[in-house]
Amino acid sequence: MQEVTVVGGGIAGLVAAISIAEGGRAVTLHEARSHLGGRGETTPGPHHANLGAHALYRHGGFEAWLRERDLFPEARSPRVYALRLMHCGRLRRIPLPLLPLLRLQRAEAPVEIDFRSWARLKVGDEAAEAAIGFAALPTFHGDPGTLSAAFVQERIQRSLMNNAVCYVVGGWQRLIDALASEAEAAGVRIQLRSQLKELPNGPTVVATSLDRARSLLADPTLTWPQARTAMFDLALRKSRRDPTGVLDIDSRVYASVYSAVDPSLAPKGEALLQCVAGVCDGEDPAAGQERIERVLDASYRGWRERITWKRQGFLNGGAGPADPPGTCWRDRPAIERGANRWLVGDSVAAPGILSEVSVESARLAAASLLEKTSGD
Repeated sequence: MQEVTVVGGGIAGLVAAISIAEGGRAVTLHEARSHLGGRGETTPGPHHANLGAHALYRHGGFEAWLRERDLFPEARSPRVYALRLMHCGRLRRIPLPLLPLLRLQRAEAPVEIDFRSWARLKVGDEAAEAAIGFAALPTFHGDPGTLSAAFVQERIQRSLMNNAVCYVVGGWQRLIDALASEAEAAGVRIQLRSQLKELPNGPTVVATSLDRARSLLADPTLTWPQARTAMFDLALRKSRRDPTGVLDIDSRVYASVYSAVDPSLAPKGEALLQCVAGVCDGEDPAAGQERIERVLDASYRGWRERITWKRQGFLNGGAGPADPPGTCWRDRPAIERGANRWLVGDSVAAPGILSEVSVESARLAAASLLEKTSGD
């Protein structure tokens, strides 16, 4: 049988490689960098920060796939009652300010219209804007109200489930390391610092960003709207007055003390915060950083004088798809590309939210590849 090539060592590439190797095929995974993980990497310490506000959503395909292989990591859910909601410049407890949102929880939203228009019909203008502010967290988008109502509603519904979100203890890198070990145990040959300029003739899975995939597959149609996200990670000397998390539904900023759930993420006496703000198309990324700092000013007194470590960044298309009105996940770039080529990642035609899209696309690609090349 021909050897299978997987290009990209992030979650999608690792899951695809494992699934194909489990089907009895020889697999070589090429990763351009010196380490695996893609956007799933975690800083080595002493401050263990993910590349963005990474979380596992329970009750989804990723959790099921991990548990089938006894790979589900130690994970903890944040304390919802400790989260504070910011509205009109005031910190409030939840869920009372978002009670209208709960009325939307079981509603079925249409694909065809934008979330803002649909939510206004359901709960009125003010409550709709509050729901849009809340949706900025699971979408990482600057204005979720402009996206397909069905796309946004699915993320709100999943987020409101009991203990829906959990954080990997020790950082997301623990999960990457577990996947890498599973891949090696399955016989996957992993080549680091191996950046392919062109694809081999044999069956190949491309597990890269859409920008990179466009070049590798020589297909300029490989595009899809994606979220743009400003990030600010910082460690502060602890203060008892600090909330463990703040969601500003007006400026659509989320600041979370990750070390409140997992103290191993920061040195003793310090708190590790990861802050994100969706940036609208055409908006300067610096505006997202300014919004983050305004939320910190209002929520974490004297934070500038307490900083012990910080890192700022911007992800352009690094937080998954953003389905416009009239589209759903089936309309994204297809997984099967023909000519023994498959495309996987977080912005392709697979269901789920956040990292689940990468995993489901990898699983579907592996199944298709194994079926179509079974006689090679």
